[in-house]
Amino acid sequence: MLNFFAFIQARTTSTRFPKKVLQLLNGKNLIEIILLRLEKIIPKNRIVLLIPKGDSELIDVARKLKIHFFEGSEENVRERFIQASEKFKAENIIRLTADNPFIDIGYIELLCMSFYNSDIDIMSFQNLPIGMGVEVFKASSILKNPSGEMKKEYNEHVSLHLKMSGEFKFVKLNSFVAVEDFPIVKKIRLTVDTKEDFEVCKLLSEELIENPLFTVDDVIQVYKAKASMFSINESIEQVQFQTVPTKKNLNSIFIQYANPLPNGRGHFERCKILSVLLESLGFSVEMSPYFPEGKKYSFYIIDSRDTIVPEFLKNSKLLLLDNFGSDRYLYPHFDSLPNMFNDFESTSENALLPMQIDSIPVNITKTVICYAGSLSFRESYRLDLFLLTHFDKSEYRIIRVGGKKR
Repeated sequence: MLNFFAFIQARTTSTRFPKKVLQLLNGKNLIEIILLRLEKIIPKNRIVLLIPKGDSELIDVARKLKIHFFEGSEENVRERFIQASEKFKAENIIRLTADNPFIDIGYIELLCMSFYNSDIDIMSFQNLPIGMGVEVFKASSILKNPSGEMKKEYNEHVSLHLKMSGEFKFVKLNSFVAVEDFPIVKKIRLTVDTKEDFEVCKLLSEELIENPLFTVDDVIQVYKAKASMFSINESIEQVQFQTVPTKKNLNSIFIQYANPLPNGRGHFERCKILSVLLESLGFSVEMSPYFPEGKKYSFYIIDSRDTIVPEFLKNSKLLLLDNFGSDRYLYPHFDSLPNMFNDFESTSENALLPMQIDSIPVNITKTVICYAGSLSFRESYRLDLFLLTHFDKSEYRIIRVGGKKR
């Protein structure tokens, strides 16, 4: 990811649970588990362990895992981050703590995508289980002091002044947890501050041992099946501060996407990207596979292939996304993915691509993978002709996934 570094702050001197970050879950310590996840989305040379000076045990861990480490002040963690950002020339920082092993890397990707081209100082997601989210901020922002009192906790908690003073641009994005599951999210605590916390994480890691990269959605499903597992640490109080997010634009946008169950997750996944990009621009955004009735929005985006615009929306401001149905030329439309009915070059420029594509070496074999779903033999044949027209077989390897014959 361009200009992003993941800084993992860690220490072994925790008063409530000393050496907690060295505890093992399924044979791996907490830092190893975080690294296992981060490496899927961030080059290893951009992952740095930030530790207090002279913490030999954590230095040994960093050397064993072959990752960068930086030693700094134990009490002034903000200073540690500032000095590390200067050493590694980090422009944007993904801040993680080593006592949160189960970060959801999908949300980290979305954070970085929406943050990259914005003028926001700090960004995070709301409505995620404690311990599964991270925050992203500009290195230049933590250098700045608020105009008022420089409180002691501002140095201890790194980015707190960006969220409490009201002087910086702080955005909290909406998570993609279903509204009906919000009460469950509030009952899940996956940070390791106490032995009770560790016991919950241990049970969860054993429950999901076949899925080491489990997500927020996976954890919610475990809760629904075994809620008692999460009661072990429910009495542990989380330190919280009153923060001041930047007010959002009064213009509201509703995104309707094709239901993932019958249509696959493609529409949902790209609408998630679109949603966070719009939120980073200040809009209030809501998403659902169902059209909203009884509530008005400033603008509607419809991503459901050939779906017909419902009658109650026909006088609204709306945009059809990749829609080739009968309403295509009745309303404004935008083609965000290449399609055999459109000019390839223009639509490929509009594609929403994950940022980590920038870290892929340019000298690897050029491969085009085209998803054809359940297209018929005739449609698949037309698609193959389209691919062969645009990609020289001597230069590209072409793989069609789905369709007939596969």
